[in-house]
Amino acid sequence: MTELFINNKRIYLNDSISIKLVDENSYFTDSSKYTYDVDVPLRGNANNLKILGNLQRLDVNKAIVKMPARITANNQKIIDGTATVTSVSEDKIKIQILSGNAELNFLSKHEKQYIDELKLGYAKRADGVTFSNDEEVWKHVQAMSEDDRFKFLYGKYGDANYVFFPAYKNDFDACYNNSGNLYGREGNDGVTLHRCYWHETAQRFEWVDSINGRLAAQPYFCYIIRLIFEKLGYTLAENQIENTPLKNIFIANAINISDFGQCLPHWTISEFMTHVEHFFGVIFRIDDTDKTVRIIARNSFYTAENTEYVDKVLNEYTVSSDADETKDLSDSNLSYSFSNNDPYLKVDEDIIGKAQKKEFANDAELHAFWNSTADENKCIYLYCAEGKQYIDYKIKEAHSLKEVNQFRNLVRNEGSDSSAIELKIVPVTMMLAHQIWDINLTEKLECPVMAPSDFSYDMASINMQDLIEGKSGTDKSQDIIEVAMNDGIKQLVNPSPRVFYPYPFVRTYDELKGENNRGFSFELNQIKGRTTMYDTVFGLLNKINTKSEYCIKFISDKMPDVMKRFIINNKAFICEKIEYKIDAKGIAKEKTGYFYEADS
Repeated sequence: MTELFINNKRIYLNDSISIKLVDENSYFTDSSKYTYDVDVPLRGNANNLKILGNLQRLDVNKAIVKMPARITANNQKIIDGTATVTSVSEDKIKIQILSGNAELNFLSKHEKQYIDELKLGYAKRADGVTFSNDEEVWKHVQAMSEDDRFKFLYGKYGDANYVFFPAYKNDFDACYNNSGNLYGREGNDGVTLHRCYWHETAQRFEWVDSINGRLAAQPYFCYIIRLIFEKLGYTLAENQIENTPLKNIFIANAINISDFGQCLPHWTISEFMTHVEHFFGVIFRIDDTDKTVRIIARNSFYTAENTEYVDKVLNEYTVSSDADETKDLSDSNLSYSFSNNDPYLKVDEDIIGKAQKKEFANDAELHAFWNSTADENKCIYLYCAEGKQYIDYKIKEAHSLKEVNQFRNLVRNEGSDSSAIELKIVPVTMMLAHQIWDINLTEKLECPVMAPSDFSYDMASINMQDLIEGKSGTDKSQDIIEVAMNDGIKQLVNPSPRVFYPYPFVRTYDELKGENNRGFSFELNQIKGRTTMYDTVFGLLNKINTKSEYCIKFISDKMPDVMKRFIINNKAFICEKIEYKIDAKGIAKEKTGYFYEADS
């Protein structure tokens, strides 16, 4: 027998009830389990009128009505989530029940929940008390031991939930997080916090006891994910990003904030989840029964141990093909959705398309050819080897090979849109700037710092003249999240005297020292000798051919897990969705599934 419960109260259903339920695989879509319209009778039904009668007076076109709801059949839970009212009459109401990802996405879109408006909180002391201003933060830092101070300011994820790396704010010509200056003395790789200011009369830096420098807290991405779902009432039960080096990615914030939501773009929850799934190569599994969220790496799916077997297949099945369709992240062309401040890091595709390419088996052959080429002809070619691209770079009369186009698109399908999926989480621009003082306090030293794009106004630094003259605004214009990686290692920024300073990175190439492998690069393509996003995410994804879709009818007494690998007639498939028919007696044994062939 089929039973419907709303607000934990049983609802009467007609004997002729017919419900269509769809269970979608969130590997392919941003949905999961939901029903089509379910008719709930009101006229002549005292029980339903008592529970739902007040809904007759609501204009559902103007108000979103939602209630906890679940359907069971013969003591088996079919769906547990939220019922939304789609229409109301004197005779009946129509509801749709949404669960998991489908429910969260609906509420995100229709209730206009935006991640930058969630009030996620701010930096806290060890006792959980939130800092109220920058001065409190610096006093807290000053009282710490050197080890604790380093972890608080620059600690890797696990030791810290946010960091305070120098970040250059282009639009206001200001550098945040620049008051704490760390260095290690000769023979000591420890760190000491120094606070300095420029003494005009003495023409030197002097120590001060108070700090006036402004801070821009930079939360780790995994921390932001946890905060967002906790704010929505969910527990993050598992996050497999934390099992990878990507856990040390943080948001390159360069504005003074009082809430972490202020450094995020104006995205809905649904948009945020989609962009996280694309960038990190994960999917969200949301369980409304226990209000938990699991973030699962796509490459951990569809193993032999995670398999459903379908034995009773009906002869009715169809195959539909779309030669141009590419739904899966594993088979899509990818691009970063940004214009980096350094044009050499992502060269315009038209320029690359018209370039005369020279391909080489390795770097040694490339260098040999370049060295043997006359200077006047060096500039003609785009030199390619081991996944890298170079041009002849000339300053005055000196020629050198310069690597370019590191953040170019990952093209898997030549001739189709080379940016089929735009990644909205992007590497921040790094630049060299004078940020820290040497031991003798006589001059500043160059150090790599982050230079995020113009993100939003900051009332602490706002220029009223620019606002009035229309040169700046008060609306967020940024539709991306800029990020960097922290390896927690203090870098030598000056050999004599020895000065150490930790700084983040986006490439293995070091802006200060040149080709120095930092262990990771946000490059999308596979590069010999480097660990890139290709090696960490996009090259590890299970390949699924979404060009041909099989519609297969089969008989089963249970509800198979759509996120498992299926074996049907001794052939491996990946399920996109399964459709169920439910009547007063329960779930029909005949199911309709939509599948893609799995690569063997």
